[in-house]
Amino acid sequence: MFGRGIIDTVSQPTLGCILEFLPQKEMGQTMPGTQFDARMLHHLETTGFSGFVHVKLEAEWLGGLLFFQGRILEAWRQGLGGFENRAEAYRNLQPLLDFAEVEIYALAKEAIPCIAALTVASKIQTYESHQIIPSTMLGSLRDNLFSGAVVLEQSRTGQAWFFRGGQSQLSLNFPNRFEAGKLHLVTMPREAPEDILHLVSAEANKDTFGRCQHIRQSVETILLEHIGVNSKAVLEANKTMLKITDPKKLQAELEAWLGDTFAPAVLKAFQDRVG
Repeated sequence: MFGRGIIDTVSQPTLGCILEFLPQKEMGQTMPGTQFDARMLHHLETTGFSGFVHVKLEAEWLGGLLFFQGRILEAWRQGLGGFENRAEAYRNLQPLLDFAEVEIYALAKEAIPCIAALTVASKIQTYESHQIIPSTMLGSLRDNLFSGAVVLEQSRTGQAWFFRGGQSQLSLNFPNRFEAGKLHLVTMPREAPEDILHLVSAEANKDTFGRCQHIRQSVETILLEHIGVNSKAVLEANKTMLKITDPKKLQAELEAWLGDTFAPAVLKAFQDRVG
């Protein structure tokens, strides 16, 4: 079960600060967003890339894609309405790439699921930072083989440390003392989140199927209203056309057929119903 991590727990500036300043150890390349296309995605997939892609948007908004061995494990986007993640963020980032700059950073693959926990975890424990002794917490994290992130929230800023099996990731030094603020213990989900591209594809297929079903039901209803019991035989004679799975093509074919076969009122009623 996946949640939204600290998206709805910390302030938007705090989350933006944490995501913008993720460890940037090995920058592979910087490019205009227009070049981050299907060919680049294919390259990152086939090379088993692990790391994150920082999408620098206008007006100081930001977006990102988190890769684990070539798969997009997580996506996020900051906008006027707050932070989005998963497939919604990926879809909404696409039209913005034309106006963005992209930075690609390689990171150790073991750390990637810990970073993803920031925005997909469902288990979060929160403490007042002044109540926590860092050395004691560090020992507890090691003893309990903790995997996930420790997040310090300070009003409009923040910092995160990542752990896998109780071991610190990305060479980040745990502090000797915590600054005043709230401390969030974000536990990494046991199962890896589904590949974002698979989610987007599945949603698109579902939308396509649903649209085709709506178009077919619309023509059945309109014909039943206008020609009554004969509508079933008419539709059966045109079943090949009704099997079209592209909604735009299906609607166009049906509109052409209705316009050639029936009174204009039938076509108009179909168009009004389909929307």
